[in-house]
Amino acid sequence: HPSFPSSFTVTVWVRMLSSAMSRVILVGDVHGCFQELLDLMEKVEYQKDSGDRVILLGDLIGKGPRSVEVVRWAISNNIECIQGNHEVFNYKKRKTDDLEQFDEGHKHCILQLTDEEYEWMGKQPLYIQIPEHNLLAIHAAVSEDLPLEEQTVSVSTTARNLNEVYAEGEHEEGIPWASKYKGKYGRVIFGHDARRGLQIHPHATGLDTGCCYGKRLTAVVYPSREIFSVPAREKWCLTTDEQNALDAQLIAEGKMEP
Repeated sequence: HPSFPSSFTVTVWVRMLSSAMSRVILVGDVHGCFQELLDLMEKVEYQKDSGDRVILLGDLIGKGPRSVEVVRWAISNNIECIQGNHEVFNYKKRKTDDLEQFDEGHKHCILQLTDEEYEWMGKQPLYIQIPEHNLLAIHAAVSEDLPLEEQTVSVSTTARNLNEVYAEGEHEEGIPWASKYKGKYGRVIFGHDARRGLQIHPHATGLDTGCCYGKRLTAVVYPSREIFSVPAREKWCLTTDEQNALDAQLIAEGKMEP
């Protein structure tokens, strides 16, 4: 009679095969664009129980229309998230009574998220290392002059340009930090820079493609390194340049104080 592996052996083999086939799906700035997030998950064929690992690169909230739903979807699906500047800002301001300083996405979070949901938000890391693919996921930028555990919140969540990452020395403004990154911490997958859109550098990939501004929501999938994106359903807010131009027009027309 032929010999068959024990059920234990089969179970272990299936688990090992499943682990080997599982993917890491890294998603750029969602900014409350919940329907587009679901569209993207459908496009990459994400299944909750498939073993796929989804990492949102920060700025889940603000600007777009459904920030609360994005947070609750992430929690209910055990999605890994990185803190972006909007999470840092909202978490610090969550107890305020002055809601006029916030856009609608931030207001909805403050009014609707529970203490437990805010506790989840506050516990999210500034970066996630993915050693099996030699990746570092972070919201904005990383300095190669500092150990990972000493990276500042400011650089990790807000920097876009080289002079913002390396305060000392001569670094010309306007150069994307990722274009000069040498790969010390592996390939960096980041967001936060919608103005530049999709960025592919020798050792870094930028995934903020401005979904909340009516552009696209983008993900990269490992180990295949495929890039997927879906169009925004609407233009949910103005860019900084558009808002500044509108403000200047209103001031010129006497409809707004300087």
